[in-house]
Amino acid sequence: MSPATRTQRDATLDDLARVEGKAELVAYVAMLTGVRDNVQRLVAQKKTAAQVLAAKPSAAWDEKWGKGFMKPDDFVSTVYESLTAK
Repeated sequence: MSPATRTQRDATLDDLARVEGKAELVAYVAMLTGVRDNVQRLVAQKKTAAQVLAAKPSAAWDEKWGKGFMKPDDFVSTVYESLTAK
């Protein structure tokens, strides 16, 4: 499809679908589990949401993965909320 015929939906899908190939998929999964594990450790230490954000648990992956539609602090907040939901 030429750039001139791309729709907003296509552009959004392109923004969300940045994983290409098995190696990148493996790296993406490592980022997801790494951030989750880092946040989980902080939650186990009874850190507040603000303390978790200040600890930057996604820092190791922010350069590669933190420039999409969801910024690192937003992603970390979502992970924190999912791990602390009752």
